[in-house]
Amino acid sequence: MAPVRPKSTTRRRVSMALVARHTTGPATDGPDPVR
Repeated sequence: MAPVRPKSTTRRRVSMALVARHTTGPATDGPDPVR
């Protein structure tokens, strides 16, 4: 609930959400599953 969130946290949150929604990627345990 912080007004200013670092890009690191935002990227990690997006990655986690993507992995949780799309658990059928080539690198689910990768640092950047979106790539």
